[in-house]
Parts: sequence; C-alpha cells; structure tokens
Amino acid sequence: LQFLYFIGDLNMLFTPFSDPPASNRTDDKMAFLAGPTTPDWRKEVREALRDAGVKVADPVLDRETYQRMTEDQLKGQVKWELNWITKTCSVPIFWFPAKSEGAGEISVLELGVILGKNGDLVVGFEEPNKELEARVAYLRSDLKICRSIRELTEEAKRLCVSGVASRRRIKPGVDFVGVGCGAFVFDDEGKVLLVKRSETAKSEPGTWARPGGEIELGEDVEAALAREIKEEVNLTITNPTLLDVTTQVPPSPNWVAIGYVASVVDSTEVKNMEPHKHSAIGWFALDALPSPIASFVQGALKTIREDPCKHIPNWKGGTAKKRKL
Repeated sequence: LQFLYFIGDLNMLFTPFSDPPASNRTDDKMAFLAGPTTPDWRKEVREALRDAGVKVADPVLDRETYQRMTEDQLKGQVKWELNWITKTCSVPIFWFPAKSEGAGEISVLELGVILGKNGDLVVGFEEPNKELEARVAYLRSDLKICRSIRELTEEAKRLCVSGVASRRRIKPGVDFVGVGCGAFVFDDEGKVLLVKRSETAKSEPGTWARPGGEIELGEDVEAALAREIKEEVNLTITNPTLLDVTTQVPPSPNWVAIGYVASVVDSTEVKNMEPHKHSAIGWFALDALPSPIASFVQGALKTIREDPCKHIPNWKGGTAKKRKL
C-alpha cells in the first residue's frame, strides 16, 4: 500500500507508515489535505496554497486500495496520520464535495475533528450536512464551517501563513467528552491496587482510585486498559472483566469511564511509574481501604465488596466487611 504525497512542487512516494519529514520546523505550518478524494477538489486547493507559499502534504488513497485494507491497517493508518500531522505541525484540511464518492466520509470527518485536538483544523462542506456539522459543533464549537473551496483555502492560508495559528490543544473532559478506562487489579491474596491522585490533579486531588487513563484514537478498549496499567504501575494484567460504566459531568471534567476488574501476572513488579500523577500506590484489603476514595470509583468498590466471589478473580476469602467508603 502506498500514498502519493505532494509537498510543495515535489511529488514523493511514501509507504503508509513512513516517518514525517524531520526538516519541518514546529513553527513552519504545513497543510495536510484530507477527506473524500473524488471528485478531485484537491488540485485547486493545493495550487492556491502553493501560490501562497504553503507546503502541502496530500495523501491520496484510491478507492480500490481503501477497499483492500483490513480493519487493523485502517486503524494503523489513523494513528500514523495523527503522528504525521502532529510532528509536522500541520493544519488538517477537510473538504466534503456535494457529490463525494466512497465509504468512510463520516469516519474521516471524525478523524479530522480528533486530529484537530492537536492544533488548528479547517473543515468545509459544499452543501449543508446537518449530521456531520452537528458532530463538528459538538466536538469543536470554535471551528468555522467553510462553504466554498475559496473560503476553505483562505482559512487555511490564514492559519498557515499569517501567524495566527494558535496550536491550542483542546482537552478531553473540558472541550469534549473524554473516554477512559481503568481497572481494579487484584493480587493472589485478594488485595486491590489503588493509586493516590496527586495534589495537582485537576479532578479530586488527594483521593484514591484505580489506575487507568484515556483511550487513544483507534485503540481497542482492553488494549488501552493493558497499556495504561503497564504505563502507570508496571503491571501486566490478565482476564479483564467489565464491571461498570460511569459518567462525570460538569462542573467536574466531563468523562465517561469504563471500569474493569483484572488479575495480575506478577504483583511484585508493581512500581509507581508516574509519580507526578500519583503521590502513592498500594495494595489494600477490601476491609481496610484507604481514605478518601475518589467519588467516581466508590460505587464500583461497593459492588465488589458486596459480592467479592462474583467480581474478584480467584477469590478465596469470605465476605468483605461492610464499611462506609
């Protein structure tokens, strides 16, 4: 599989996962064209930006190649594009022609909105599209919707050339709903691993909670769970089992959290890998939990304590003693 890129006046072939050009400075904006490839709207945009002195990366993925790509390849492409755009300080440009062909326009737009988390983004529709525009407004209410190729290119030039590009990183839970996952990890003695949120945490500082974090773009939930546990406490988990789904709403950061319980391969490998986020970590018996417990995990811990045989892998103890969290 290959993508054809136009960078300035030079046509270059890249493999789908090639590294971005190291020569592009972080203050040197590059336009990254995206969205449906037919009909060919890109040439007009590319030439207008080139005339304005803007470097352009234009990935062309033909319909036949797209249809041959597996789900894993498509997820890999998404991650690769995110990495490429972020490292080159590119401004993604998404245009949706009225007669666009090919599958995936909705997912492409969602990709564009998410990519916009890392900086500026230009989105345009030749004809109004209530569904897609509602998605844009929900996730990026600050974006201007362009209605013509000319308006699209002018907005792109404004961001790439005039120096007004803010590179503002919008934040999950603040500018859009964040989605995360976490797990109550149990050792062979039935003790649960908890982490103490640092005093600088934006939500419930100084409280004890389960390890976990944000699900990344294109990432499977359980893969994200395993990654986060490894990154935060150096443990490899097994047998993750869904426990609950909770929601935090404003004025707290707006997050949806997917909770699990899991076993651990070797509890002796535990280590606080992110002391800037967690001031302490520890294994605790269910009848001797630390205080205070973060509000967003209190319900899940109560559920586990009421029926540990059901929820804790290989539980060998009796019923956990009742105690207010």
